[in-house]
Amino acid sequence: MPPQRYPRGHPSRRNVDRGVRKEVVDTSKICEFLRMNPPSFTGSSVNKDSKNFVEELHKMFEVMRVADAERVELVTYQLKSIARIWFDQWKKGRAEGASILSWAMFESAFIGRLFSRELREAKLREFLTLKQESMSVHEYSLRFTQLSRYALEMVADMRSIMSVFVAGLSHLSSKKGNATMLIGKMDIARLMIHVQQVEEDKLRVL
Repeated sequence: MPPQRYPRGHPSRRNVDRGVRKEVVDTSKICEFLRMNPPSFTGSSVNKDSKNFVEELHKMFEVMRVADAERVELVTYQLKSIARIWFDQWKKGRAEGASILSWAMFESAFIGRLFSRELREAKLREFLTLKQESMSVHEYSLRFTQLSRYALEMVADMRSIMSVFVAGLSHLSSKKGNATMLIGKMDIARLMIHVQQVEEDKLRVL
């Protein structure tokens, strides 16, 4: 029997027209997701990082090999309080004829609405003022990588991100980093490894 078709405007058709049709996720997939102890998000605190929340879930979905169409439904299990209210309102407010919700669409809207300006500015300031100081090059590199995602426009090209990284290194490491940047086809990953290796070699000599 062919699937039943409803005329535009029919109550059973509205969710499809708005692109918010609920994808059916297998129960075993839901159980697997919840067993991984995914983070939840309430949206009630300006200090909670919505960007980090989304990225943590994205990593879980990649490990589980969750299809794009299923990700938005799964994430709703972890939206609480204000975040869940926002999602329900945003979903219902989508225009008729809008495409089915994708993970990229959800991510963009979610971060745009629930990543507070205060936290965004604080993370950017932390990135701009990050210095190696008492950290090892390895520790500094990890922190630099973590914070760089809050300043994507400033590190849009390889030269820029390497320059910012080197500027935060200690004096001796910075000199070595500046020289290493001039090597052909150098990138940020190789630069970090090289400067870290130089530091470790010096420590072994001492």
